[in-house]
Amino acid sequence: NNPRYAQITVFGTSTSVTAEVRNTLLNTSPTTTWALGEWGDFTGYPQAVTFHEGRLWYGGGRFPQKLYGSIIAQDSSDYDNFNQGTNDDEAVVYNIASGPVNKMFWMAAVEKTLLIGTLGGEYQMSGGRSDVPITPTNISVKPLSYYGADNQRPKVSGNKILYVQKGERILRDMAFDNLKGGLTSSNNNILADHITNEGLSQITFQHSSPDIVWCVKNNGDLLGLTFVKEEDVTGWARYPNEKVNFESVEVIPRKTQFDQLWAVLNITVNGSTERHVCYLEDETDFPLLRDYFTGDRSADQSAFLLDMFEAQKKSFHLDSGLSYDGRDIGISAGADVTPAATSGLGVTFTASASVFAAGDVGR
Repeated sequence: NNPRYAQITVFGTSTSVTAEVRNTLLNTSPTTTWALGEWGDFTGYPQAVTFHEGRLWYGGGRFPQKLYGSIIAQDSSDYDNFNQGTNDDEAVVYNIASGPVNKMFWMAAVEKTLLIGTLGGEYQMSGGRSDVPITPTNISVKPLSYYGADNQRPKVSGNKILYVQKGERILRDMAFDNLKGGLTSSNNNILADHITNEGLSQITFQHSSPDIVWCVKNNGDLLGLTFVKEEDVTGWARYPNEKVNFESVEVIPRKTQFDQLWAVLNITVNGSTERHVCYLEDETDFPLLRDYFTGDRSADQSAFLLDMFEAQKKSFHLDSGLSYDGRDIGISAGADVTPAATSGLGVTFTASASVFAAGDVGR
């Protein structure tokens, strides 16, 4: 359970190399019990990596359908231990048996299974049953669908996983279907197959109200998919901007608020390209009348309307419209307005000319 190894640093001849000993060798005697490492600059490195059931999992690379699970970790150093055996806590190595050889792009843990995305299809790895962990002698890998995955990291949300299908034009989600008794993959572009024509380069999932899947297109546009699958609610929206290209997006979770969307923007300013890291401001929290109750109906209504007025200054929820600017009224009337106080309710404003009318109440 404590493999000794060294890393080759200099090639000498076909019979001699120089190496850095990374874990002290037992002795300097000749031995036939040795092997070259699975990964390196020449053989390549794993394509997919994740954690699941206390193991560090690698997949793809030199052998595109081969999976490697470390020993069950007791501390962080155990994640580098891939010593195989038959004990339940020893390392797992497994080859996915399928027809064509498919390059593995990602792995993602959902509930008690490990989902695997390859170029040719999606697979599910488990211990055979949902209540049985994966061990060296108890492992089952079954195909779920044959849509094929793109080389992008998927996003896990609760008991669902969102991923881009190969070809970069379809966003799929995979979740447990009670009627079918297993995981199924659904197409989220059926009602809007045109919206991703340029292809998707990255996705991220924002827990908010409602939840949104943000997608960066290859042409730099940003898409948002309102995603409330439990209620069968989905809807696409575009966020095009001729002067701004989105290069990358990600969300940052927060303790007392919804996730916040951050983005790397490619912007052309005076003919030169600049990159900016920006975030999407939070939605305005509009006041609710039920929160204004003291027993004085008139005072409650006034306080509510005052707070609503301030909140509305921060929002403009129209597909298209004009922002009204009433400053020219006073200029045209040649009137000055003098307030009796700088704050509070019931403040009198006195104009130097006749500019107000009864219909102005509420303005």
